[in-house]
Amino acid sequence: MVLVSGSRSDDCHVVARAVCDLATSLEVVIVPIWVPREQNTVADDLSNFIDWGDYTLLPAVFSRVCELFGVVPDVDLFAALDNNRCVKFFSRFSCPGSSGANAFLHPWSGFRCLYAFPPIPLLSLLLRRLVESTDSHFQVVLILPVWPSQPWWPLLCPDGTHSRPEVTAWRRLRRSDFKEGPSGPPSFLSRRSWKFSFVALLWEPISVPTGRPASFCTELFQGRGCQPDCQCRS
Repeated sequence: MVLVSGSRSDDCHVVARAVCDLATSLEVVIVPIWVPREQNTVADDLSNFIDWGDYTLLPAVFSRVCELFGVVPDVDLFAALDNNRCVKFFSRFSCPGSSGANAFLHPWSGFRCLYAFPPIPLLSLLLRRLVESTDSHFQVVLILPVWPSQPWWPLLCPDGTHSRPEVTAWRRLRRSDFKEGPSGPPSFLSRRSWKFSFVALLWEPISVPTGRPASFCTELFQGRGCQPDCQCRS
Protein backbone atom coordinates (compact mmCIF):
# COMPACT_ATOMS: atom_id res chain seq x y z
CA MET A 1 0.00 0.00 0.00
CA VAL A 2 2.90 2.33 0.74
CA LEU A 3 4.34 1.80 -2.74
CA VAL A 4 0.96 2.15 -4.45
CA SER A 5 -0.68 5.06 -2.65
CA GLY A 6 2.09 6.51 -0.53
CA SER A 7 2.34 7.21 3.19
CA ARG A 8 2.70 10.19 5.48
CA SER A 9 5.62 8.45 7.16
CA ASP A 10 9.03 8.98 5.59
CA ASP A 11 10.32 5.96 7.54
CA CYS A 12 7.71 3.74 5.88
CA HIS A 13 8.82 4.95 2.46
CA VAL A 14 12.46 4.13 3.25
CA VAL A 15 11.63 0.64 4.53
CA ALA A 16 9.27 -0.12 1.63
CA ARG A 17 11.88 0.98 -0.92
CA ALA A 18 14.56 -1.13 0.77
CA VAL A 19 12.29 -4.20 0.74
CA CYS A 20 11.40 -3.61 -2.90
CA ASP A 21 15.06 -3.22 -3.92
CA LEU A 22 16.02 -6.37 -2.03
CA ALA A 23 13.23 -8.37 -3.65
CA THR A 24 14.30 -7.13 -7.09
CA SER A 25 17.94 -8.08 -6.49
CA LEU A 26 16.90 -11.57 -5.38
CA GLU A 27 14.36 -11.92 -8.21
CA VAL A 28 11.62 -12.47 -5.67
CA VAL A 29 8.01 -11.48 -6.19
CA ILE A 30 6.27 -10.24 -3.06
CA VAL A 31 2.53 -10.82 -2.95
CA PRO A 32 0.91 -8.79 -0.14
CA ILE A 33 -2.06 -10.36 1.62
CA TRP A 34 -4.46 -8.38 3.75
CA VAL A 35 -5.17 -9.85 7.19
CA PRO A 36 -8.01 -8.55 9.40
CA ARG A 37 -6.75 -6.87 12.58
CA GLU A 38 -8.54 -9.38 14.82
CA GLN A 39 -6.47 -12.14 13.19
CA ASN A 40 -3.22 -10.19 13.35
CA THR A 41 -2.96 -9.50 17.06
CA VAL A 42 0.74 -10.32 17.54
CA ALA A 43 2.04 -7.97 14.83
CA ASP A 44 -0.48 -5.30 15.80
CA ASP A 45 0.57 -5.42 19.45
CA LEU A 46 4.24 -5.12 18.49
CA SER A 47 3.53 -2.12 16.28
CA ASN A 48 1.94 -0.33 19.24
CA PHE A 49 4.64 -1.31 21.75
CA ILE A 50 6.33 1.61 23.52
CA ASP A 51 9.61 1.01 25.30
CA TRP A 52 9.62 3.61 28.09
CA GLY A 53 13.09 2.47 29.13
CA ASP A 54 14.60 3.59 25.81
CA TYR A 55 16.76 6.45 27.09
CA THR A 56 20.44 6.98 27.69
CA LEU A 57 23.15 9.48 28.61
CA LEU A 58 24.26 11.98 26.03
CA PRO A 59 27.50 10.82 24.36
CA ALA A 60 29.50 13.75 25.74
CA VAL A 61 28.24 13.09 29.28
CA PHE A 62 29.03 9.38 29.01
CA SER A 63 32.56 10.20 27.85
CA ARG A 64 33.05 12.73 30.65
CA VAL A 65 31.86 10.30 33.32
CA CYS A 66 34.19 7.58 32.03
CA GLU A 67 37.09 10.03 31.92
CA LEU A 68 36.44 11.16 35.50
CA PHE A 69 36.28 7.55 36.68
CA GLY A 70 39.35 6.59 34.65
CA VAL A 71 37.67 3.69 32.87
CA VAL A 72 36.77 2.63 29.33
CA PRO A 73 33.68 0.36 29.27
CA ASP A 74 33.82 -2.37 26.64
CA VAL A 75 30.15 -3.39 26.70
CA ASP A 76 26.79 -1.66 27.19
CA LEU A 77 24.48 -4.02 29.08
CA PHE A 78 21.17 -2.26 28.35
CA ALA A 79 21.04 -0.65 24.93
CA ALA A 80 19.61 -0.69 21.43
CA LEU A 81 20.99 -0.08 17.96
CA ASP A 82 20.34 3.67 18.13
CA ASN A 83 21.57 4.42 21.68
CA ASN A 84 24.46 2.06 22.48
CA ARG A 85 27.44 3.73 24.11
CA CYS A 86 29.85 0.85 23.41
CA VAL A 87 30.55 -1.10 20.23
CA LYS A 88 29.52 -4.29 22.01
CA PHE A 89 26.08 -4.14 23.57
CA PHE A 90 23.19 -6.26 24.77
CA SER A 91 19.64 -5.30 23.91
CA ARG A 92 16.13 -5.99 25.12
CA PHE A 93 15.21 -7.57 21.79
CA SER A 94 17.40 -9.00 19.05
CA CYS A 95 18.61 -6.26 16.70
CA PRO A 96 21.47 -5.67 14.24
CA GLY A 97 24.82 -5.35 15.98
CA SER A 98 23.62 -6.70 19.34
CA SER A 99 25.72 -9.29 21.15
CA GLY A 100 22.50 -10.88 22.37
CA ALA A 101 19.09 -10.22 23.83
CA ASN A 102 18.75 -9.90 27.62
CA ALA A 103 22.13 -9.24 29.22
CA PHE A 104 21.25 -11.39 32.23
CA LEU A 105 21.30 -14.50 30.05
CA HIS A 106 24.93 -13.96 29.05
CA PRO A 107 28.22 -14.22 31.00
CA TRP A 108 29.98 -10.97 31.88
CA SER A 109 33.28 -12.46 33.03
CA GLY A 110 34.97 -11.82 29.69
CA PHE A 111 34.62 -8.04 29.99
CA ARG A 112 36.88 -5.63 31.87
CA CYS A 113 34.40 -2.80 32.37
CA LEU A 114 30.61 -2.76 31.99
CA TYR A 115 28.34 0.19 31.37
CA ALA A 116 24.88 -0.27 32.89
CA PHE A 117 21.98 2.15 32.65
CA PRO A 118 19.13 -0.30 33.23
CA PRO A 119 15.41 0.38 33.20
CA ILE A 120 14.41 1.07 36.81
CA PRO A 121 12.44 -2.22 37.19
CA LEU A 122 15.67 -4.17 36.47
CA LEU A 123 17.82 -2.44 39.11
CA SER A 124 17.09 -4.99 41.82
CA LEU A 125 18.12 -7.87 39.57
CA LEU A 126 21.26 -6.05 38.44
CA LEU A 127 22.44 -5.05 41.93
CA ARG A 128 21.78 -8.52 43.28
CA ARG A 129 23.89 -10.03 40.52
CA LEU A 130 26.72 -7.59 41.24
CA VAL A 131 26.58 -8.25 44.97
CA GLU A 132 26.57 -12.01 44.47
CA SER A 133 29.40 -11.95 41.90
CA THR A 134 32.09 -12.23 44.55
CA ASP A 135 34.65 -13.70 42.17
CA SER A 136 34.17 -11.11 39.42
CA HIS A 137 37.01 -8.83 38.35
CA PHE A 138 35.16 -6.35 36.15
CA GLN A 139 34.34 -2.72 36.87
CA VAL A 140 30.87 -1.26 36.32
CA VAL A 141 29.80 2.27 35.45
CA LEU A 142 26.27 2.27 36.85
CA ILE A 143 23.55 4.90 36.35
CA LEU A 144 20.66 4.85 38.81
CA PRO A 145 18.18 7.06 40.68
CA VAL A 146 18.56 8.03 44.32
CA TRP A 147 15.47 6.25 45.66
CA PRO A 148 15.95 5.04 49.27
CA SER A 149 12.38 3.72 49.57
CA GLN A 150 12.96 1.11 46.87
CA PRO A 151 13.58 -2.51 47.92
CA TRP A 152 16.88 -2.57 46.00
CA TRP A 153 18.37 0.41 47.89
CA PRO A 154 19.75 -1.70 50.82
CA LEU A 155 21.78 -3.63 48.25
CA LEU A 156 23.60 -0.37 47.57
CA CYS A 157 23.59 1.19 51.07
CA PRO A 158 23.15 -1.71 53.52
CA ASP A 159 23.03 0.42 56.69
CA GLY A 160 21.34 3.42 55.08
CA THR A 161 24.41 5.58 55.72
CA HIS A 162 27.37 4.01 53.97
CA SER A 163 27.45 2.51 50.52
CA ARG A 164 29.00 -0.84 49.81
CA PRO A 165 32.81 -0.80 49.61
CA GLU A 166 32.59 -1.65 45.90
CA VAL A 167 31.33 1.89 45.21
CA THR A 168 34.55 3.83 44.81
CA ALA A 169 33.44 6.96 42.93
CA TRP A 170 30.28 8.83 42.06
CA ARG A 171 29.01 11.84 40.15
CA ARG A 172 25.74 13.74 40.25
CA LEU A 173 23.77 13.93 37.01
CA ARG A 174 21.66 16.77 35.67
CA ARG A 175 18.40 16.55 33.80
CA SER A 176 20.15 17.86 30.70
CA ASP A 177 22.58 14.92 30.76
CA PHE A 178 19.97 12.52 29.39
CA LYS A 179 18.87 11.77 25.86
CA GLU A 180 15.31 10.59 25.37
CA GLY A 181 14.50 7.72 23.05
CA PRO A 182 12.18 7.68 20.02
CA SER A 183 9.28 6.76 22.31
CA GLY A 184 9.45 10.20 23.90
CA PRO A 185 10.84 11.40 27.23
CA PRO A 186 10.75 9.01 30.20
CA SER A 187 8.59 10.02 33.14
CA PHE A 188 11.48 11.42 35.17
CA LEU A 189 12.32 13.84 32.34
CA SER A 190 8.81 14.85 31.37
CA ARG A 191 8.05 16.68 34.63
CA ARG A 192 8.92 20.28 35.34
CA SER A 193 11.07 19.17 38.23
CA TRP A 194 13.05 16.00 38.75
CA LYS A 195 11.13 13.13 40.19
CA PHE A 196 14.44 11.61 41.29
CA SER A 197 18.07 12.59 41.52
CA PHE A 198 20.30 10.43 39.35
CA VAL A 199 23.93 9.52 39.92
CA ALA A 200 26.70 7.71 38.11
CA LEU A 201 28.59 5.22 40.26
CA LEU A 202 31.79 3.28 39.74
CA TRP A 203 31.52 -0.28 41.08
CA GLU A 204 34.83 -2.10 41.48
CA PRO A 205 36.02 -5.38 43.02
CA ILE A 206 36.66 -5.01 46.74
CA SER A 207 40.31 -5.94 46.20
CA VAL A 208 40.87 -2.65 44.35
CA PRO A 209 42.39 -0.13 46.86
CA THR A 210 40.55 3.19 46.88
CA GLY A 211 42.08 5.08 49.83
CA ARG A 212 38.73 6.60 50.79
CA PRO A 213 35.78 5.39 52.90
CA ALA A 214 32.63 4.31 51.11
CA SER A 215 30.48 7.23 52.26
CA PHE A 216 28.56 7.90 49.05
CA CYS A 217 25.15 7.73 50.77
CA THR A 218 26.07 10.17 53.55
CA GLU A 219 27.70 12.69 51.20
CA LEU A 220 24.78 12.54 48.79
CA PHE A 221 22.04 13.20 51.32
CA GLN A 222 23.97 15.85 53.22
CA GLY A 223 24.82 17.70 50.01
CA ARG A 224 28.56 17.23 50.46
CA GLY A 225 31.16 15.56 48.31
CA CYS A 226 31.02 15.41 44.55
CA GLN A 227 29.94 18.29 42.41
CA PRO A 228 28.97 17.63 38.77
CA ASP A 229 32.56 17.66 37.50
CA CYS A 230 34.35 16.35 40.57
CA GLN A 231 36.59 13.28 40.62
CA CYS A 232 36.17 11.68 44.02
CA ARG A 233 38.55 8.74 43.75
CA SER A 234 41.71 9.08 45.76
